[in-house]
Amino acid sequence: MLGTNAQTGNALSGIDHCRQSVRDILTTPKGSRVMRRTYGSDLFAMVDRPLNVSTRMDLIAATADALSLWEPRLQATKIDVTQPSPGQILIDVTGIYLPDGVPVRIDGIAVN
Repeated sequence: MLGTNAQTGNALSGIDHCRQSVRDILTTPKGSRVMRRTYGSDLFAMVDRPLNVSTRMDLIAATADALSLWEPRLQATKIDVTQPSPGQILIDVTGIYLPDGVPVRIDGIAVN
């Protein structure tokens, strides 16, 4: 898939485009895109919850749901959640980039 780098405007493809897409999906609140209301994730609804076992599982499930729906090039195999400070969540995603079958890790996706 060919796209545009959100930072530089240059062409972006392959695994780098997938990484950018994952970050975009997880940092976009559902309902915020006018013509695509279901795009994004439910992570923002959980940012201010205490990070206990239940919330952690909800965050992992919301991440997996959003990625399975919006990023078919990635098969997530592990999702880690940390809370460096109140009101901020960091998501790390490990998986397989399916077009090439190579492992991929996307660290430090900040949701706040």
